[in-house]
Amino acid sequence: MSSSINFKRLSFVLKKYWFENKKQFILMLLAAATFLTLWMGVNLNVSNPSMLREENQLFFFFTGLFLSGCLSAGIHFSALGSKPTAIHFLLSPASSKEKFICALLFGVILFFFGYLLIFYAVDIVSVWIANKKFNTHWAVVNLLFMDRYENRLYDGPFSALLNFYFIAQAFFLLASIYFNKNGLFKGIIGAGIIWVALIFLIMSLFAAYPPYVIFKGINEYQVIESSGIIKTIIVSPIITTLVLIFYKFLIAPLLWFCAYLRLKEKHL
Repeated sequence: MSSSINFKRLSFVLKKYWFENKKQFILMLLAAATFLTLWMGVNLNVSNPSMLREENQLFFFFTGLFLSGCLSAGIHFSALGSKPTAIHFLLSPASSKEKFICALLFGVILFFFGYLLIFYAVDIVSVWIANKKFNTHWAVVNLLFMDRYENRLYDGPFSALLNFYFIAQAFFLLASIYFNKNGLFKGIIGAGIIWVALIFLIMSLFAAYPPYVIFKGINEYQVIESSGIIKTIIVSPIITTLVLIFYKFLIAPLLWFCAYLRLKEKHL
């Protein structure tokens, strides 16, 4: 079969995927809705009126997104873990490119927008109940302008979490293709190992810095010398810009590309 994309065939693949997996897709979104409903319901029963302030709504949003999105990606290619279903999947009349485009469309794009709709449906009702119960005036969080809210989790914008989500989801999608069986659980173990390695690397970098270093931002820090003189060191904005571009726009596509190559390898 030709490896090029045939749009008529791609349309058939999309319809076939929806027919075979619509129940799993809908159930995953309903599970996310149930999780958000139960969690926000518990918070509504807490006497703290600040539980549904805008910053906390963002915390609920990202927690549900990471859990449901990574779980969905980790089981997306679970059919490859069983020989009969793997044969059925690999022998279906479509190229590896078309099958992977279908995976990105349903597993990444449509899932994300479906989760957005579910989150807002639950969040609007929860905020309305909270305002009635506690006589507060919290607004429903505006995810388009999430960086304007105060971030109490870490020193940086909330949008960085969104970039990190797509990287994490791409990693679990790769794990579901790369490993023949139990891709989700092996992906969790792999993510844990990478997380520990990153923490160790960051701690090692901080330990290598001289004492009395004050970080002022991503590309600026100050060094207090023994004489009391404060020196400001600024990293080239070109370097920081390249690092940010790589983090925001290149890591997730690179992981998607690796996943596609692995799927193509299984087709051979």
